[in-house]
Amino acid sequence: MEVFNNFFSLLSDVWKEGISGASFTDIIVALTVFFVFLLLR
Repeated sequence: MEVFNNFFSLLSDVWKEGISGASFTDIIVALTVFFVFLLLR
């Protein structure tokens, strides 16, 4: 059970901090905007 706790702790840490300064929330928002404009083109 401790393995799962460590995994979720690491996952939440990476989700908040992101990779190379870009959080996953920022990446999801950017991709959503990109695909919306791609569809409107």
